[in-house]
Amino acid sequence: MAGVGDRAVASLLSALAEAPDVAAAASKLLTQIAEHTGAKSACMLRLDASQETLRVVAALGLEADPAPAGFAVGDASNALVISTLTLTPLVGKGALGPRVFASIGTWMTLPMSQPRFPGSLEVLSPQRAAELAAALPVKMLEPVERRPDAAPAGVILIEGPVADAAFVEARDIAILASPIIARLEALEQAHARSEALAQQRDMRTARARLELDVRGQLRPAAAQLAVVRDDNVDERCFADSSGVLGHRVEHRLDIARRVRDHPQNLGDCGLLLQCLGKLAGTRLNLVE
Repeated sequence: MAGVGDRAVASLLSALAEAPDVAAAASKLLTQIAEHTGAKSACMLRLDASQETLRVVAALGLEADPAPAGFAVGDASNALVISTLTLTPLVGKGALGPRVFASIGTWMTLPMSQPRFPGSLEVLSPQRAAELAAALPVKMLEPVERRPDAAPAGVILIEGPVADAAFVEARDIAILASPIIARLEALEQAHARSEALAQQRDMRTARARLELDVRGQLRPAAAQLAVVRDDNVDERCFADSSGVLGHRVEHRLDIARRVRDHPQNLGDCGLLLQCLGKLAGTRLNLVE
């Protein structure tokens, strides 16, 4: 394995650690591997956050745009998936699937690992790897050293043929770079989750402010409506009281009109009172 003290490798690892994102680090790593192996093209695929799909994160020298390319990890007939899940380098010719890889004839794979975490995939056993590889026109090479805490992370595809010594050097570089790429990937995913949570908080805050603004605008309108209703009630009460007062005044005026129009009635009443007075005096005389 390439020694950590090797200046070129140490410089590469340092540059990868300082890369701004996974795409930049992956591109730099592919460039270094292509220089070591003389490969015309190379491509890195990584498992997505759901651990369900292998997706292209960087490419070098491919004729077509690799962005749409992806492979479901359940596809046991795909050499790139097998190499990823078994951490086993493979050598083959053609038959990689998508048109983006159609220009690649002979190829070799460099599997990449990452530290295990809840939800990470298990490394398939060597026996299972041999079974899957036997169904394809590929050759299995020496598996990458399996650590108990290692989990599948992705694979580097390089266009061959590549000399054995150069391939071993490229494999060692990929092994050393794998944890750095995995760390950058974890940071990116954590940042994406943080941004998503921040957006949710911003949306909740904006919604709360909007509700407060709407309530603030409705409150004066509600108060004005209450004032209008109170004014209507006062007007109705005044109208009712005016009607009663008017009726009383009108009734009194009517009585006055009757007195004025029929004064003889008042006179008759006076005669009646005189007669009643005389009758009362007569009764008093009888008693005496």
